[in-house]
Amino acid sequence: MRPARVLGGFFLRFLVVFVLLMAPWPGVSEAYAAFFRAGGNFLFSTFGSEGRVRFLPFADADAGHDTEVVLINRRTGVQVSVAGGSRLQGFNPTAFVLALILATPIPWSRRWRAVVFGLILVNAYVALRVMLFLLATFSGDSPLALFSPGPICGAILDFLYWVCVTSFAGWLIVPLPIWALVSFRRSDWPTILQRPTPRSRRG
Repeated sequence: MRPARVLGGFFLRFLVVFVLLMAPWPGVSEAYAAFFRAGGNFLFSTFGSEGRVRFLPFADADAGHDTEVVLINRRTGVQVSVAGGSRLQGFNPTAFVLALILATPIPWSRRWRAVVFGLILVNAYVALRVMLFLLATFSGDSPLALFSPGPICGAILDFLYWVCVTSFAGWLIVPLPIWALVSFRRSDWPTILQRPTPRSRRG
């Protein structure tokens, strides 16, 4: 099979799977939002010694906002609520990685293992996105701030926050290494992209 045909088949399968995963299936968004909030409360309910975080259902779920993040600075008594969307922060990169894995032309036994490890890593990445959001929100010179990172660390935090949280690269580009890590071996590329050996003609 020619490389162009292999790549074309991959992109076609990816588009089909990604569209199916992103479709508004009844109950899927609500279930993922509940999972997202439960994970956030489990990992980040206590943020440092003075920070408290609560992930709650958002009463007005328009504009993709299904989660209310309540941030509390116990030192100052300041409380801030931020409306967010679990779909953009968590579901989209998860669906993107799953679609890439399922579309990859490797044996199905390896593909399913890649799905398992891909889900583990992409959920770790989603947790990293949430942590960067909390770090950015609890830092600076506002009454909510728990610490001041300094100019250099602050610039690094701002850059990571932009890349991973606020830009489309956060779920379109950064998850690509997860897909590559769980899906491929070094020996795969010659096998995937090789051209078939011409059959010998009978004399």
